[in-house]
Amino acid sequence: MRIHFLTQPWARALPPSESIAIWTREVGRRLADRHEVVVWARRGRHERAKIQEDGVEYRFVVGNGDYRLEQLLTSRFDRLRSPQRPPFASPLYNAAYHLAIARGLARAKPDVVHIQNFSQVVPLVRRACPQALIVLHMHCEWLNQLDRRMIARRLAKADLVLGCSNHITDAARAAFPEYADRFHTVYEGVDIDNFRQSSRTRTDDDPLQLLFVARVSPEKGVHVLVDAFTRLAAARPELRLAVIGGEGVMPREFGLDLDSNERVQALEPLWHAGYLEDCRERIPSQFRDRVEFIPWMPQAGLAERMASADIFIVPSVWEEPFGTPVIEAMASRLPVIATRVGGIPELITHHVDGWLVPPGDPAALADAIDTLANDPTTRTAIASAAPTRAQRFAFEQITDAVEQLYETRIASQDTPSS
Repeated sequence: MRIHFLTQPWARALPPSESIAIWTREVGRRLADRHEVVVWARRGRHERAKIQEDGVEYRFVVGNGDYRLEQLLTSRFDRLRSPQRPPFASPLYNAAYHLAIARGLARAKPDVVHIQNFSQVVPLVRRACPQALIVLHMHCEWLNQLDRRMIARRLAKADLVLGCSNHITDAARAAFPEYADRFHTVYEGVDIDNFRQSSRTRTDDDPLQLLFVARVSPEKGVHVLVDAFTRLAAARPELRLAVIGGEGVMPREFGLDLDSNERVQALEPLWHAGYLEDCRERIPSQFRDRVEFIPWMPQAGLAERMASADIFIVPSVWEEPFGTPVIEAMASRLPVIATRVGGIPELITHHVDGWLVPPGDPAALADAIDTLANDPTTRTAIASAAPTRAQRFAFEQITDAVEQLYETRIASQDTPSS
């Protein structure tokens, strides 16, 4: 098969700058063992038009004028439109970038075109590649959050619609039952070998290290984690907290303006630049030297930090689409405490290979941390069970699932109807 992937318009493909770009690279290079794989991405100032890496051809295009058009789309006048039809859902959003790719696809005649998140690209690609299998891959809830009539017209042009968890897939399927047979779940993946570690040996004198790894934004619940830590800090002088991830507050139009969830709407006072500093200020001064904020860390360093931590915390407040850090921590034999939101319960069996708590509740999170801190036997049991669970989300398994979906759908399209 000739398989072509489209990255999100802002993403850097090499090295990958975000989780979806990582997914594309890891799945693409594994598929390249058996198929011809091309990844389309935005061209940087000093990049060549084509690069070959790990058997995958990367093609880079320039979207001249997209920035000016985006500024026009997000002007004050445009803010009068419905939140269900935001600028990022318009066909004009990064239109030059997508048109350049469509022209390249028309010449390449791929068998499969795999589009990440942006449904408005589906009709454009359908016109460019009328015979191709067109796959729309959703890593968020946009399908059931955006205007239904607009999305339905786009889904009519797609052959497969993938969700990154059953939470995403089921919500979209419920919103569009007429296309139910097109929806399938393909989980996000993890390079298990990169995080596989032996159990940590610790003494009673070692600090108890809590670890958070993600973008620092209100929906990720860093403020909840800080409040939980503060509740425990006085009684537990051995407790330490590391927050790894720079501030990256989600644009309002992607989150607060679009998500009607009451928990998300309650975050509005925190939804601004400077959220990370707000989190620092929530920590009483006498405890601040026990909390470490690290803006960024390469994968190798991240694996080392996970190997040296005791409990991994995922305090998300919104309906997390998947939760890749959960699997990375589990692969590292690190006990995970996470909120029961979105796709996370699909990753963890409570009290077996992880621990689930209600979202937005610092008291419940503090209780869970305190319980595991007092019970090294349970921590060890969870840490021992976690890698087996994590193996289900290895990129090798995810790649096989994607390939099978491509082949099954193509075979069904090639079979004459009776």
